[in-house]
Amino acid sequence: MFIYSCSTISYSQIINDSLSEKKLFERKANVNAIGLLGGGIFISGVYDRIIYEKSDQFVSIHLGIGFALSGASFPHGLSINFGKRNNYFEMGIEGTYLTSLDLSRFSLGEGSHLNEYGSYNIFPNIGYRYQAFDGGSMFKIYGGAFIPLISSTPEGKFVAPWIGFQLGICY
Repeated sequence: MFIYSCSTISYSQIINDSLSEKKLFERKANVNAIGLLGGGIFISGVYDRIIYEKSDQFVSIHLGIGFALSGASFPHGLSINFGKRNNYFEMGIEGTYLTSLDLSRFSLGEGSHLNEYGSYNIFPNIGYRYQAFDGGSMFKIYGGAFIPLISSTPEGKFVAPWIGFQLGICY
């Protein structure tokens, strides 16, 4: 009887330890965030999802829709995060399709039209990410280079330093 109760206690202790270890490294996989600057160009709404995780790192993808001063942007990206508990070093790459309307060419006469043009830009970045384990909040600040790959206007070909912020809810 004594041996049976000791083995039951030690077996249940092993089960509880493995469950608590699993809970320790299980993050909330979904984030809805509001972004300022970054891949959304001006302001954006972003959905972020963890697709792979280990105890000290995870990989996430994101997709969003944003607004620039003259059109819409569609940011998307992939990042890998290294760290423990709530604080992470993040590095990744974003892509943004930016569609714009050139309102300076608008006229109400014969053959009037709006000239729509677009560009595709990449944004390799590094930054800091705070994400609570038990849900709650996510914050990140990141920076990198804004690199236009495809632009339908000559003035759209530039490389510039760029920064972004996101604040969101994990669930």
